[in-house]
Amino acid sequence: MAVPVTELERSRGNIGLRFKQSAGNTRLGDLYQEGCLKVRFPTTLPPSPLEAVVMNVAGGLTDGDELAVTVNWDAGTRGIVTTQAAERIYRCRKAPAHIRTRLTVSNDAIACWLPQESILFDDSHLERETSIELTGNARLFSVESFVFGRTAMGEELEHGHLHDRLVVRHDGKLLFTDALELRSSEESSIRKRLLRPAVLQGARCLATIVFVGESENGLIDRLRDLIDASDAQGGATALGPLSLLRVAAKDSRTLRALILKLFGACLGDESFAEPRVWHC
Repeated sequence: MAVPVTELERSRGNIGLRFKQSAGNTRLGDLYQEGCLKVRFPTTLPPSPLEAVVMNVAGGLTDGDELAVTVNWDAGTRGIVTTQAAERIYRCRKAPAHIRTRLTVSNDAIACWLPQESILFDDSHLERETSIELTGNARLFSVESFVFGRTAMGEELEHGHLHDRLVVRHDGKLLFTDALELRSSEESSIRKRLLRPAVLQGARCLATIVFVGESENGLIDRLRDLIDASDAQGGATALGPLSLLRVAAKDSRTLRALILKLFGACLGDESFAEPRVWHC
């Protein structure tokens, strides 16, 4: 006889954040926070951009939990949004966890979306959707990364499901869309799928990076050189004003080191330093 699954209280979190221009500086315009999501602002001094740190005080996501993040950069603003720690996606019993992110970047703004990794525990289920809207000559550096299994614990990701969708629009027109579907089956575990040469060749971490904006000639070649010189593997492609990078590594430390080098190369602005919480 099947044992019924006990319904537990679920985590819900909602963030609405807007950067505004005031007296030539970027300041907090609006802030809405609800449920398990909170935002904190570490002290930064000009010319460093304003930095916002999103925290999930629930400590992770599991069966049916939902997070929603909306960030708007007004015209001419400069801001970084990151997360306090890696997001942990725990084993789910019935329903997947959901994360919805919407980023809007106005003309002349420079936006950086730099959340820390999402760690997928064995038998986790996650559905995530990221929507990005840019106008004019807005610039954006966005990264989303996964760690498949708890490498420090020797855990393998055998079972579970991941659906990740990304949509980027510029001036109302579709610029890029991408979907990642990873699911275990009776015939093959996720670990076996990741071992395939056409998938990750056994790498445990994966990042998708999007850079939109004007850049110096030869940027793609420099990005490819950085990837080739690292201990990671991957590639970079130019799609008009959008540069797409996908990189994989054996561990999160290697992946982070490469992401930060790519971050510096894309923006070419020393005032945009890596978030301090990445070292906490």
